[in-house]
Amino acid sequence: MTDLARLSQLSSRTHTLVLERKRLASLSPHLTASSQQLNQIARNLDQLRAGIEEYESVSGGPDAAEHTKPLRAQWIRMRGMLEGELPLDFEDLPPPPRATLPPPPPKSPLLTTYSGGDPVDTPYTDDPDGNPASDFDPHEVLGQQQQMMEEQDSRLDVLSQSINRQRDISIHIGNELEVHDDLLTDLDRQLDHTAGRLGGARQRLDRVARGTRENASTVTIALLIFILLILIVIFKT
Repeated sequence: MTDLARLSQLSSRTHTLVLERKRLASLSPHLTASSQQLNQIARNLDQLRAGIEEYESVSGGPDAAEHTKPLRAQWIRMRGMLEGELPLDFEDLPPPPRATLPPPPPKSPLLTTYSGGDPVDTPYTDDPDGNPASDFDPHEVLGQQQQMMEEQDSRLDVLSQSINRQRDISIHIGNELEVHDDLLTDLDRQLDHTAGRLGGARQRLDRVARGTRENASTVTIALLIFILLILIVIFKT
């Protein structure tokens, strides 16, 4: 894996961590963000900055700054998203080195030209631009990394919407549970009142039953005496 591809992957992972941190902060503002995650992001930014500087210093040439331009833009973007969270002594990314033009080659006294100005003894080469062929295209790799980051952003947006819907459903369920709890509390209070009234009625019935049992013998004796008097009166007459 080339240095540029490795730096692109490091930038993609760091950008994902920053987006996750921002999503969690927006969904739960009252929660304190993890300092361990912030330290990991700061270390990744330091590694990315050092890698960009090393690539530009080692590669050199006018194309080095052009190759690292998307990485620099991504680094500055992530640095801005973490404004106020990184330490005060956090080192910023220096500007890219200016490309220096090589001095023009000296004219060969053996090189002759036609009247139109085209060289006659120009050596043959398969590459008309003079650039060696290479299987690695940094722009293609950076384009793929940018596409991957955009897909991750879209997936995180969908995940955020799903979490928001789940939160709304949870709030609605909580409100329904509160209403049902109030209804059950009122029903329990009414049942207690009904049970108290039934208990009072049962006590009154018990008193009436006791009174009836206690007075049954007296009523029976009085009834027998009354019948006896009637019989005496009948027989005497």
